[in-house]
Amino acid sequence: MNNYQGNVYDGAVRTANTDEGVKYENADYWQHFQEVREMKVIFASAADENYAVAMSNTYSGPYSIASTKYSNDQWYCSKVVWRAYWDASRYDIDGDGGLLVAPGDIRWSPRTSSVKVWY
Repeated sequence: MNNYQGNVYDGAVRTANTDEGVKYENADYWQHFQEVREMKVIFASAADENYAVAMSNTYSGPYSIASTKYSNDQWYCSKVVWRAYWDASRYDIDGDGGLLVAPGDIRWSPRTSSVKVWY
């Protein structure tokens, strides 16, 4: 929170949570996590990133951690991110290539890098 430059109540991160499904979360929501990591998809252009954001804005539906990464009817946080890049430009940022994509799969993917970490 001390390093965030925007309004902490503005929706900033497209994700999915258990009570509301796919939605934007604000910075205030993320302060209870022990670590928050801003990631970059290596080789993604600004146009790729903008298209991924646009794609994420088309997703809606309830939360389910059991949803495969290719389904369109249920969502979880890391799936929203993975699908946005996959649908926008076919970047596969799932480090282990399984049917589900966990946050660690994106963090440790050879196609991503950390930009900034907040503790």
